[in-house]
Amino acid sequence: MSALKVDVFPTVQAVRARELPGRVAIAIDVLRATTTAVTALANGSTGVMASRDPEEALTLAANLPSGSYVLGGERGSLRLPGFHLGNSPGEYAVDVVANRRVILATTNGTDAIRLAGHAQAAAAACLLNGRAVGAWAAMTGLDLTILCAGTQGEFSLDDVVCAGQVVDAFCEARGGGVDLSDLALCARELFVGARHRLLDILQGTRHGRRLIALGFGADLEYAAQADSSRLISVLVEGVLREVTGNQGQR
Repeated sequence: MSALKVDVFPTVQAVRARELPGRVAIAIDVLRATTTAVTALANGSTGVMASRDPEEALTLAANLPSGSYVLGGERGSLRLPGFHLGNSPGEYAVDVVANRRVILATTNGTDAIRLAGHAQAAAAACLLNGRAVGAWAAMTGLDLTILCAGTQGEFSLDDVVCAGQVVDAFCEARGGGVDLSDLALCARELFVGARHRLLDILQGTRHGRRLIALGFGADLEYAAQADSSRLISVLVEGVLREVTGNQGQR
């Protein structure tokens, strides 16, 4: 049996949709879209829809019953005008999102989630649940592609650290027979060396410093809580849902 291949892409722009069929893809945007999506699901949302832009988000909302959804998203890290919520995971509390669909439009992360949907199986991960998602991906028996959202087309250290967390869990779950690309190997080594100072890593990134300056420092403290969740957030027919077992493969 040939080894499963693991590839990590530093930005959404670095991978093409046609390279994803037949693989399992994991989208990562630690600061903050996938952290927010995982939090919404953990707090009872019926699913998270990643929209292309604010206009598409509004169109999706118009097709849902009033009160059955919440609109969330940002541009330039700030809440979009007319939307219920921004992109801070703390806003997605149980009393806000339970039994409601979340429609999310963000600058970087929702593009990564949408792109992952071209794979045979897809999920979203952040530091909160990266190990759980990596183990789930290993059980699919498919080659793995990790899509780091990046920040406006540039490499983001926080996403690559999380990619390393996913790769580490994937390798442990497979117990061997894994062929890592150079960036996958680099990401894994980075995570292993930084796992005890993740908050320092997030706070030191350019994006992290911007969020702190805007008053979102608490988001970084929350996002750095590695392995605090076992939730598996799988993309099923364009909607991120909490699932178990092998659901999400198609």
